[in-house]
Amino acid sequence: MEFRIFGFSSTAYLMAQLYILLALLYPLALFAMKRSWDKHGRKHFNGTPHASAALLIAFRNEKANLPRLLKNLEKSIPPEGEVIFVDDNSRDGSPEIIHDFLQENRELKWRLLYSPGKGKKRALSAAIGHTRAEIIITTDADCMVSNRWLWALLRPFHEEHVQLVSGPVMTSPGNTFFEQFQQIEWASILLLTQFLFARGQPSMCSAANLAYRKSAFLEVGGYAGNEQHLSGDDEFLLKKIIQRFGADSAIYLNKREVLVKTAPLPHWNLFVQQRIRWASKWKLHGFSPNLLGAALTVALAAIQVGSVSLVFGGNFYRLAFVVFWLTKILGEKWALGNLLKQYKIQPSLLSFIKSSLLHPLYILWVAPLAAMGNFTWKGRTQKAVAARGQ
Repeated sequence: MEFRIFGFSSTAYLMAQLYILLALLYPLALFAMKRSWDKHGRKHFNGTPHASAALLIAFRNEKANLPRLLKNLEKSIPPEGEVIFVDDNSRDGSPEIIHDFLQENRELKWRLLYSPGKGKKRALSAAIGHTRAEIIITTDADCMVSNRWLWALLRPFHEEHVQLVSGPVMTSPGNTFFEQFQQIEWASILLLTQFLFARGQPSMCSAANLAYRKSAFLEVGGYAGNEQHLSGDDEFLLKKIIQRFGADSAIYLNKREVLVKTAPLPHWNLFVQQRIRWASKWKLHGFSPNLLGAALTVALAAIQVGSVSLVFGGNFYRLAFVVFWLTKILGEKWALGNLLKQYKIQPSLLSFIKSSLLHPLYILWVAPLAAMGNFTWKGRTQKAVAARGQ
């Protein structure tokens, strides 16, 4: 039957009922994921890992961030810890900053390498070839870690079946709405990531907070098969490892000491380019939880935006609109707000309201751009043709 915006057709009535049903299901889904988050956070790994470890940091044009990173690592990494920096063809003098630091701190077991190829995957592969460490740890040049981060990330490797450990990443606290929007979105990413790990279907992780056995990396062929993609050094490796060793070989840690903080992006254009880069790799996995999750995210965003049509109906439809958005905002405030509170981050209620309203529009903006596969990041451009390997 035809849907009449100002009428009361059965189709419109069913649509309003659908939104009321979603108003019940969405908070329940958030509750289930938050419950999983809390349960997983209580899990403890006993024992002390005896394997040697090396921290690898591939960087490109990070002159502004490297001084802060070096000071942070000097305080957070034991003096005997192995750290390898790999320059990925920087053009801003970044390697010179590290070179000068190492000249002044010769007692540190840190090294600077220059990537023989192009891209983060080749840079990391080169560094892995220059270390005898049994555990590889990676983070990014724009990140900060805590004094207990390294130790906490290594503890699960005491269990022999564990091949990969992933941890949470969050932007540093900020006061502007855009900075708090990034934190709220990061919280939603972390919540979903941990939930998928807990269900035995891990499909997302971040190289900014990642550790894995070198033997596992070599056994699955490292990044072979996806070197041409600018993004995905983390998720493609995760997929290979769980296919080879099983889903229980990958662990997600959500404890506060494992959190890695990164600087918030300064403007929307850079933010969108980063999200396009992340989302563009979903289709590269083929039909998988990644692609299905992306499709459901876009569908849910479309449904949320479509709820505006209810405003033009009668009182029942307007009530359905209010109930739908009220439960969405309150559910996200409760689940994501409590997650962020664990990391001592408390965005304002107004930021949660704005983020809840803006997020579906942002998803529908990014999705088609990600499907095309074109983006620019750190001075490099990925074209759709290149992404398909043609």
